[in-house]
Amino acid sequence: MATPQVVLGREATTTENLYGVQRVLRSLIWFGIFIILGILTVVISIAGTMIHAGLGIGVLMVGGIFSLIIPGMVSRTLYVIPEFQRVVILKMGKFAGVRGPGRFWVIPYPPFYESVAMTLDLRVQTRVITAAQTLTKDNVPVGCEAVVFWRVEDPETAALEVANYREAVFQAANSALKDTVGTMELTDLLGEREMISTKLKHIIDTAAANFGVDVSSV
Repeated sequence: MATPQVVLGREATTTENLYGVQRVLRSLIWFGIFIILGILTVVISIAGTMIHAGLGIGVLMVGGIFSLIIPGMVSRTLYVIPEFQRVVILKMGKFAGVRGPGRFWVIPYPPFYESVAMTLDLRVQTRVITAAQTLTKDNVPVGCEAVVFWRVEDPETAALEVANYREAVFQAANSALKDTVGTMELTDLLGEREMISTKLKHIIDTAAANFGVDVSSV
């Protein structure tokens, strides 16, 4: 006999964004600083040559090295993120705040010592959970699926309090589904989907709150 399949939702997908604006701005900053430092190096080198030929060559070599290194160091501190994302910032390893959306700077050099801990997507996301071959209360094996709709509500908690908030939500949801199926008879499972969804949402949302996540529906 085929195993009954109970479906409680619909799967959805999200699309990753490309950050072309950030790349363009970083490139402009790199070229701008490179040109400025290059001009300064040439001017100082010419002035040094008038004093001593070796001095001018030395200035040109040192200035050339700095002209290649400094633009990259400065340009990579610029971030531009879309409306639906946030970035968790650490300073000397400690939480310093949440930044975004739009343009901001993350400066890892003294005296700021800032770093990006994680970039989080605040849009509603989905995850399919499955209770395969789970026994109901009346000992009938069923395969049950549900779709959890959730979003990051507290970026700080999601980034710092759990190693993988996505996996934590999935495990909590999967466990809740199996436990719920095990406490109900097959007839109730097939006929009371709305009640099951409400019950699952409450259980999963309570657990997900510890990970900085809000469950909107199941």
